[in-house]
Amino acid sequence: MRGECNGQDGDYGRLACASACGGVVCVCVKEGSLLKQTSSFQRWKKRYFRLKPRKLYYAKDSKSVIFEEIDLTELSVAECSTKNANHSFQIITPFRRLILCAETRKEMEDWISALKSVCNKDFYEGTEHQQDFLSGQHNWYVTSHARPTYCNVCKEALSGVTSHGLSCEVCKFKAHKRCAVKSPSNCKWTTLASVGKDIIEDEDGTLTMPHQWMEGNLPVSAKCNVCDRTCGSVLRLQDWRCLWCRATTHAACRSQHPVQCPLGVCRTSIVPPTALHSTGGGSEEPWEAVLPARRSSGGGSQGVAQPGGQPPPGAVGSTPLLVFVNSKSGNNQGVRFIRRFKQLLNPAQVFDLMNGGPGLGLRMFRAFVPLRVLVCAGDGSVSWVLSEMDRLALHRQCQTGVLPLGTGNDLARVLGWGSVCDDDAQLPQLLEKYARATPRLLDRYCLVASLCKVLNEKLDSLLKTLKEESLATEQAGPKEARSSSSEMRSGAAKDAGTEKGDPKAGSVKTPT
Repeated sequence: MRGECNGQDGDYGRLACASACGGVVCVCVKEGSLLKQTSSFQRWKKRYFRLKPRKLYYAKDSKSVIFEEIDLTELSVAECSTKNANHSFQIITPFRRLILCAETRKEMEDWISALKSVCNKDFYEGTEHQQDFLSGQHNWYVTSHARPTYCNVCKEALSGVTSHGLSCEVCKFKAHKRCAVKSPSNCKWTTLASVGKDIIEDEDGTLTMPHQWMEGNLPVSAKCNVCDRTCGSVLRLQDWRCLWCRATTHAACRSQHPVQCPLGVCRTSIVPPTALHSTGGGSEEPWEAVLPARRSSGGGSQGVAQPGGQPPPGAVGSTPLLVFVNSKSGNNQGVRFIRRFKQLLNPAQVFDLMNGGPGLGLRMFRAFVPLRVLVCAGDGSVSWVLSEMDRLALHRQCQTGVLPLGTGNDLARVLGWGSVCDDDAQLPQLLEKYARATPRLLDRYCLVASLCKVLNEKLDSLLKTLKEESLATEQAGPKEARSSSSEMRSGAAKDAGTEKGDPKAGSVKTPT
């Protein structure tokens, strides 16, 4: 479908502007240039895009009058690359499928967030748009499967091993491309508000978290936690798994399973959703994390710990782990680690350093003492995070670990974490090692260069001496040049006399 879009041209990637379209004022949410994959030979061509409420327009450039129009009423957006290679993503509608490519990963994530926001009901109700990991929507990426896998929407098999299916990078919810728009917003919980009515409240007001169950696609070796028999199937979508503690159970046994979720082997590193609250409109930060409520040995609640409190070792969220990953590190392997960490921990604990830096995460979790920080990158990114800790005055409460990605990981080698880690399957075991690691003090020096009065006088004297020597050298230069030229002429005369057999110049034997 083609239509006219007479919006004003603006700066590259401008996030919001107003334009008149047919006499009706419509908001341009985002605009900029992207690469579009053509249907012929899958070549890439640069196109200019304008995103408006439930409509996407594109043309050859920003000055074009006729724009191609795409209806975004039933939209799904998925990242195409499993590695951080070409920053491509796919727009899926019932009638169109577009593969687009951005210049950077941050730009790609901005476009994906904007596309999701214009199709969200809250966008039209005027509510403030929050971050994607707080919305409950799935974060799709195109993938293939080496074993029989089933769609969680229509419960039919995903065809073959080619990349025709979508998978959520956080909860591993599977869907056909045609079914993704029908998927419920039941991604992994991140905040107290996202848990909703499923929250468990005791008589004394203590909040605890239940299991968050996902149906089907269980591991091959899965066993029921109730009857200890094999569960799951490769023939159909059946049985259930918890997204937090990894418990698996039969559909018939689920009612007998304990209601409260223990959060699994990584419970000391996980910040439960019940500990992440909204601060309201009066605070600079929209969200804050507090120490979760814990129970005493007698079963009573000790309430919510205040900042600076020390929960008992081994308690849920006793020493939470804040994870920073550089998505460009390790030959662009950082994206795989980001996805894996979001599956093991609370997605709100994982941040991409290339998308906003470490400041937001450190401010959000500053109430935890101690606060364990894991930097998955090289030495340069580690220095960046440590400098931000110094700026926020958090260096006394933070314990920093390093997961080496890429090359040049001298600090990781010194601390005993090796030189490189390229296998994300080892992360559950590594999280246990980081939880048992022994902290060591690290000296960091702040060097300030300044000129004192005495040093300034000595420097002026030295510069004056150098200047005088330079002038003396320039004046002596012509005399030395004249003397050297006269020496050269006398030397040439001696050579000529030698060739003529001058007895004063020496004897020379000539051939007979």
